[in-house]
Amino acid sequence: MQRIVVRIIGMPFNPTYEIEDDTIAVGDSVRVPGSRFTFISEGEIGTVIALSSSYTGPCKLATRAGRADDM
Repeated sequence: MQRIVVRIIGMPFNPTYEIEDDTIAVGDSVRVPGSRFTFISEGEIGTVIALSSSYTGPCKLATRAGRADDM
């Protein structure tokens, strides 16, 4: 399990998620779960911008996004 920072269009900050995919890289697309914030919808796609984070709080699980035509 590793923590990644994800850029999501329209978000005022870049949230940290956990992912079980050890092959994830900066620039990859990930699908994120929805949140109580109206900025993030269930299944929204974001871009990995960092492979580690100083954030130590709880994180939701992201998954690698499918092919470009799934987005």
